[in-house]
Amino acid sequence: MDRQTIIDRMKQFPFWYHKIKLCEDVVTPGRDFDDIWALIRTVRRRIEYSGKVVLDLGAWDGMWSFEAEALGAGIVVALDCAYEPLRNFLFCRDALNSQAIPYYNVNMYALQDGLDVFLNDNRFIDERLDIPRLNVEGLSRTDRRFDIVQHMGILYHMRDPLMSLIQTRSVMKTGGRLLLETAYVRNNQIPMMVFNGPLQNRGRIYHDHTSWWAPNIECIKEMLYASLFRVDNGTIETIAGDNEVSRMCLIAEAVGRESVDEQLWREVTRRFRNSGPMLTGM
Repeated sequence: MDRQTIIDRMKQFPFWYHKIKLCEDVVTPGRDFDDIWALIRTVRRRIEYSGKVVLDLGAWDGMWSFEAEALGAGIVVALDCAYEPLRNFLFCRDALNSQAIPYYNVNMYALQDGLDVFLNDNRFIDERLDIPRLNVEGLSRTDRRFDIVQHMGILYHMRDPLMSLIQTRSVMKTGGRLLLETAYVRNNQIPMMVFNGPLQNRGRIYHDHTSWWAPNIECIKEMLYASLFRVDNGTIETIAGDNEVSRMCLIAEAVGRESVDEQLWREVTRRFRNSGPMLTGM
């Protein structure tokens, strides 16, 4: 697309979340969250993207998907639970001549099942989206797991954040990297999480009915351990400020059975306590 075509088409979209540079001096009119995005980019520098298979959760317009691709990722899958932003994503994908693969309207609590269907349904991908497809014939579920998962701006929106983390782990390779960014509460005396409250009392975290939780850093670290991740403490970065609730970002490594307590392993693989596919066969 030439510059003027990009400008004209961009005006057709009523809402933009991300600020995506589409050509030399044209950027989508996203939200003013530059401090949060700078935080993520600071932490992300510690991850090597070259040739990696990347899953971008909560992709929306696709800024982080396209940036992962620009950093050298071999394959990028952009996933979101909403369907509306797919139009924005596809427009940006065309403007950037990107090969990022969209997968929208997905249940975030059933990632493994959803991705299995997605990776196997070549007809759906090729005919409906007209994009190159992974050759998945003969590959096991383990082979199809991701090297890097970007989990930004999601955790505090999830009614069940712990399930979100274990589902994320279920689609990752052991040794893979999780880039996690979330709202957090500064009180760090004990591992704890602040509940935003029902609609009539909301506001402890944000005046936003889609925000449910703000864990503190110790709670985040323990939830990650309980979901088979090892936090790299040297990567933890936060936004400075006086507010009780702010934003933090870190990198965690996906670990295997040999790296956690055996009782924890048995617990996270018990179907009668855990909804959705677990980590058996890892």
